Amino acid sequence: SKLLRRADYYQDVLLRHGAKEVKTMGLFDFFFAKWKVVMDEYTEKQKTLYRNRTLIHMSNDLVASAANIAANILAISLMANGKISLGALGASMSLISTLLGDTTAMMASAAAFLSKKNEAAMFYDLMGLEERAGSGKCEKIVAVQAKDLKYRYPLCKDYVLNGIDLAINRGEKVAFVGENGAGKSTFVKLV
Repeated sequence: SKLLRRADYYQDVLLRHGAKEVKTMGLFDFFFAKWKVVMDEYTEKQKTLYRNRTLIHMSNDLVASAANIAANILAISLMANGKISLGALGASMSLISTLLGDTTAMMASAAAFLSKKNEAAMFYDLMGLEERAGSGKCEKIVAVQAKDLKYRYPLCKDYVLNGIDLAINRGEKVAFVGENGAGKSTFVKLV
């Protein structure tokens, strides 16, 4: 759902890709507060969804059990009064079981539908988007160049990358090797 995607984004910023920047800039409390609000809203919606689904299942079980008891009492009393035979009693009990099984399956499907309708709505919204044609053609890339590249994390005085010159021609393969924290990933992101 949209809420879960937002919560995952904030969690990713806090714990994975943006963790260094968040720590360096002192933004943990800011992003944690946003994550907490979204997660609380998502949790509340999930609780409501589970509560509704549980109520549907309980109602279904209650109705099915009451119908089963009533039908069996009726069938047994009809047999005791001689209005139906033993074979008819067995057939009616089999029919009752089949009908209750089908009713239970129908109610379970209704509960599943309620839990999936939001996901289906998002899917149809996505599929309903119109395609947009590109505004032009991408020229063939011959080389990627970086000259005198410098980078430092916010609020840090030392540069992680300083004076980097690089040219990678089409078809060349390049490997970046270095210690942890040397700036390999940062460099690749910048290029």
